[in-house]
Amino acid sequence: MDPEPEDSHLAENVDRWLQTLHTGDETLRFYAATALGLLRFEPDRVVPELVIALADESTRVRTAAARSLAGFEEGAATAVGELACQLDSSDADLVIACAHALGRIGEHAFSAVPKLVHGLSSANPDVQVAICQGLAGIGQVADVAVPVLETLLCSDDLRVRSAAEDALQQVRGG
Repeated sequence: MDPEPEDSHLAENVDRWLQTLHTGDETLRFYAATALGLLRFEPDRVVPELVIALADESTRVRTAAARSLAGFEEGAATAVGELACQLDSSDADLVIACAHALGRIGEHAFSAVPKLVHGLSSANPDVQVAICQGLAGIGQVADVAVPVLETLLCSDDLRVRSAAEDALQQVRGG
């Protein structure tokens, strides 16, 4: 059976964006990583290339790759290790994008929980909120995070307290 014309068109676009993802131009690599996430097509081909992009020299490209991986949800489970490595970055946008992606991957991201828990010690409330949301997405398999999440219930930042409360509810299975 011949592929549908729409699928054929998407496949051509994926081919072009995958080629562009490996160009020398940072802006083009950024657009390619972003476009591949928007297309959400052919995860078996795209996810491994986005994982490679997580090692790009440009933080902007790495952040776009993490955001795109989030769109593949469980289909991006092979990216968990590299996403977890990026949680050590000093770039808040990258850490937030990785925490979000790990949460969207869900329970398959359980191996990243220790790194996420460590990241809760960040002084940046936006990072803390994103990590709480990531842990909430991972769910009950992130139960080792409960003690640290409980400490965030006393945060001076209302957003952090609220995100910690939501995460505790999800992690505890409520």
